[in-house]
Amino acid sequence: MPGRYGPRTKDAFEYVYAFAKGARPHFDLDAIRVPYRTTPDEIERRKVDRLGRRNTGAGFGRDRTKTYLLGGADPGNVVSVPQTYNQHRGAGGHTAAMPEGLAEFFIKACTPSGGVVLDPFAGSGTTAVVSRRLGRRAGGLEIHQGFVAAAHDRLQRLDEPDGQLVLIQFAH
Repeated sequence: MPGRYGPRTKDAFEYVYAFAKGARPHFDLDAIRVPYRTTPDEIERRKVDRLGRRNTGAGFGRDRTKTYLLGGADPGNVVSVPQTYNQHRGAGGHTAAMPEGLAEFFIKACTPSGGVVLDPFAGSGTTAVVSRRLGRRAGGLEIHQGFVAAAHDRLQRLDEPDGQLVLIQFAH
């Protein structure tokens, strides 16, 4: 379980899985680039650097002569998303409401504009709300009627019409 239990350090991360269909799923690295962690002068210097970085013996590495032409750095595989104050408000009392920033990161990276996002554990609809806000179509599955109602309420508060969301309630 994430959290502080017993004599150990608290967990600093959780695994997140993004599933996609097809041999070459959509992934837009440009949509999730982060600001460079260096000075503007260093960025300008690196833009004209022709030496770059050589590959390692194992074949890893990249040509850094082009990385500073892209407008931002690769975010890496640890996504830091702060939880927002009152993020549980409006989430139908959900005790594990997902931060909207986490949903936004994966929706931007893994779904083209107008694409479809399906959340098999929709909870109170965070993924659907963020998907709709970003111009994607959204669907979700949730077995708890209270969370389904909270998701519908959240979606009705959006400016867009609620015609694109399908939340399915499973019977026990």
